[in-house]
Amino acid sequence: GTAAFQLAEVKDIYEQAGKSNEIFVSLMKYGRLAPGIYNLDLYDESGTLMATMGILRSPTRILQQEYFQVHAQQQKSWIFVGKPVVDPQSSMQTFPVSMRINKPENSFGGVIVANVLANNITSMFTEMDLGKDFLITLVGTDGIVRARQHRLSSENGQDISQSILLANARTVPMGSFTSFSLIDKVERMQCYRVLPEFNLIASVGIAYDDVLHRFRTRQQQYYYSAFTATLFMAVFCTLLLLRAKQQRILQNKLEKANSELERVNAELERLSGTDPMTGAWNRRSFTQAAESEIKRAQRQQHSLSLMMLDIDHFKCINDTYGHLIGDQVL
Repeated sequence: GTAAFQLAEVKDIYEQAGKSNEIFVSLMKYGRLAPGIYNLDLYDESGTLMATMGILRSPTRILQQEYFQVHAQQQKSWIFVGKPVVDPQSSMQTFPVSMRINKPENSFGGVIVANVLANNITSMFTEMDLGKDFLITLVGTDGIVRARQHRLSSENGQDISQSILLANARTVPMGSFTSFSLIDKVERMQCYRVLPEFNLIASVGIAYDDVLHRFRTRQQQYYYSAFTATLFMAVFCTLLLLRAKQQRILQNKLEKANSELERVNAELERLSGTDPMTGAWNRRSFTQAAESEIKRAQRQQHSLSLMMLDIDHFKCINDTYGHLIGDQVL
């Protein structure tokens, strides 16, 4: 990403300013600011070096480079990522990232190329937390590996055009598959994506053991959360049932208490209005009944009769037979 940005900046300056000293100044400035870039060169359409922040190269060698031929044949200004090469001066492995430069009439005007250190890319891969048996591959659509990091070792420049990754990428631009390495005997889940703007394929492989380890860890967390939630719900429901049972018991007691209160009130009402021995109305009940009957007779204009009875010589019954017999007589 940094290399592509630097190329685009220098390309715009070159196309606007032409072959001037400003190109050299800009190239040096952007080259020094770009991390991971070993060299940054600008060539015209004849392969002549116009500006550089590195070592001079002969025109013949540049004309034979794959990226130069690709940009000369295709008119669109796109990023091309070439095959890894070993720099003869430093013995460092780099891969070229280049962009076409156009003349004002849109004809081929040269290329701007940055040589990116392959180790910088693979070092970045090692900083990712993908488990101990991860595999990250940055490979061109031609099948040549640009950068590949496996565990703690990096591999660049291999031809994997016959691999499952390339076979899948040729049919589906993005997907996943299972692979088994005969080298380290590790089964991996690999996910890939084709980057057509760069003619690259990015692939990330994670060992099944690492995937399952994370899955089991999450599974245990889910089980613990589910168990905690279930336990909480069980305790809550138990307390709710106990509370409901207590309420039913209290409700039954309350209903019984109300029923008993009604019975007692009815008994008190009866006792307050009747004679306890004979069950006849007492004076209070008689007075209430009499007042009610008098008012009704007045409303309906009916006659009203009152009859009084008395038992003659009742004292003789008590004296002769006793009060118990007298009570029965009453």
